[in-house]
Amino acid sequence: MTVIPHVLRNAAGEAVSLLLLEQGSDWQPPAGHTVEPDPDGAIWAAAATPQPEPVPPADWDTFKRLTLADPGVNAALATAAPSAPAAVLALPAALMAAASGGGADDFRAAWLLLRRLDLVPQATLDQLTALAHSCNLPAEFVRVLGGQQ
Repeated sequence: MTVIPHVLRNAAGEAVSLLLLEQGSDWQPPAGHTVEPDPDGAIWAAAATPQPEPVPPADWDTFKRLTLADPGVNAALATAAPSAPAAVLALPAALMAAASGGGADDFRAAWLLLRRLDLVPQATLDQLTALAHSCNLPAEFVRVLGGQQ
């Protein structure tokens, strides 16, 4: 008899086992499972390859809303206003532009100026970095924030 590889799938359709069944076999899968021929091994190979976890989309809206309402951020901007008024005025609009997909170059320029002048406390940087991570923002943007995470 000829032996043919088959893939056993559970009720969710996930491949759970590779079976070698003789051609014409009357073997039946357990209740709720199905079996399909896989003579070239492609189905089983695809099932055995780890699939990457889907990356959740960036939640810019939450980041933007919480950042602009944060008392620490607002205190840092108020402290920075006399030294870097253009950066302070540009920052909210630049953050909104980045959040709407317009790129983060303007935000980066304003934020880095505030950081270079040491106008944003480390605690605020760390808090925004943690928020950016929890909102799945791009790593490049998170690095610009400058927190310790």
